[in-house]
Amino acid sequence: MIVKTALVTGASSGIGRATAIALLKAGWNVILTARRIDALQETAKLATECGAMGKSFSLSGDITDEVFVKRLFAEGIGHFGK
Repeated sequence: MIVKTALVTGASSGIGRATAIALLKAGWNVILTARRIDALQETAKLATECGAMGKSFSLSGDITDEVFVKRLFAEGIGHFGK
């Protein structure tokens, strides 16, 4: 079975959080990113409480920072393999 992986920016609140939770509930692997790690952890917790089957990986930072974006992709790929 092929598991899809998504990257959700702004996953700490609002539409980003709702999108991340929906993808996790659908069984996707989801890389969560936003500036606040505590809010990203809350998103992952909410997804688990909703019965989400997907796996998440959280990394906080600023997506306007090119160095951070490169790190985000490298660590996300390292975590999920693709």
